[in-house]
Amino acid sequence: MCIRDSHYALTVNTQGTGSVTVTPDAEGRLYPVGAQVALSAVAGAGWRFDHWEGQVSQAGDAVTTVTMDRNKQVTAVFTQTMHTLRIAVRGQGTVTPTVGTHSYGQGSVVPISATPAEGWLFSNWEGTVADPNAAETTVTISADRTVRAVFVQPTYTLALAVQGEGTTSPAPGEYSHVEGSEVSIIANAAAGWRFVRWDGAVANPLAVRTSVWMAQDRSVTAVFEQITQTLTMQVQGEGTTSPAVGTHEYAWGERVTVTATADVGWHFERWEGAVENLNLTPTVVTMNANQVVTAVFAEEGGEGEGEGEGEGEGEGPIIQCFQGSTAPPKVGLARQAGDALLLLVAASVLVGSSIHGSRARRDGI
Repeated sequence: MCIRDSHYALTVNTQGTGSVTVTPDAEGRLYPVGAQVALSAVAGAGWRFDHWEGQVSQAGDAVTTVTMDRNKQVTAVFTQTMHTLRIAVRGQGTVTPTVGTHSYGQGSVVPISATPAEGWLFSNWEGTVADPNAAETTVTISADRTVRAVFVQPTYTLALAVQGEGTTSPAPGEYSHVEGSEVSIIANAAAGWRFVRWDGAVANPLAVRTSVWMAQDRSVTAVFEQITQTLTMQVQGEGTTSPAVGTHEYAWGERVTVTATADVGWHFERWEGAVENLNLTPTVVTMNANQVVTAVFAEEGGEGEGEGEGEGEGEGPIIQCFQGSTAPPKVGLARQAGDALLLLVAASVLVGSSIHGSRARRDGI
């Protein structure tokens, strides 16, 4: 409707969030016939100019003009800036909004929540969220966003240790295992040692190979003890030994020095048993098994000694000669009765004695 004969009215509206600047902005927005009026659309925060509705020169431009050849009504249409929110999950659990891609206007504050599956725990959010450690938090949509809910299974620490000489599999140390898992462990004794037991919550504390049920933090120790062997010392004859006669314990593989000392009138002859040198004292015994070692001593002077009738006994050949017919001479051989030389000597003596006796009787002696 023409307000005045030579003027027309301009009505400007907005749809959405934004404003329009009119130039010139005449009083009552009444413009003379044929006037060119400039329009500039300015979007609000989180919004953008989309188009003009009505008779304008450029409907798709934020800045345009209107020719006042009649009463006119124009509308600046604004649309909200939209962004995507992508929700993802790591582990087992659910989220709200659900896993996928969602569209939200710029500036929107979107509540999100994470619920772990049975046997799992919520750990954290990855991405731009208000509180990454809270299962329920918000996302402010100022740009395209991707957030991920991280779920983890509860874990416990298994601490393995060793007492004595040996190792374990896994090696001694600390390991993280998921709640409810069964962990296999093995004990390996060092040379000269043996496995005794496990200290701690294991399935079988006496088995070299066993397992640990991870229902909580666990501390388990493999206990080893040194293998010992017995050394039994003995004596044959008269003398002493070091170690003394008797039974002694030594670690497996230990090298033990043994010494033999003969008593007066005796001498060391040899060792019997697993020694390094049977004829040497001291010598060494290696304790790779239970050992029995005997020191053998022999009496000085040997085993055979001569003896003769009458009063004389000695170590060498003793010859007793008697003159007269009532006591025929006899010969005693002390050391080696079979020695031919000694027999010849004895025979010569007997012959000489006999001749001497005959002459004596002939001469009346």
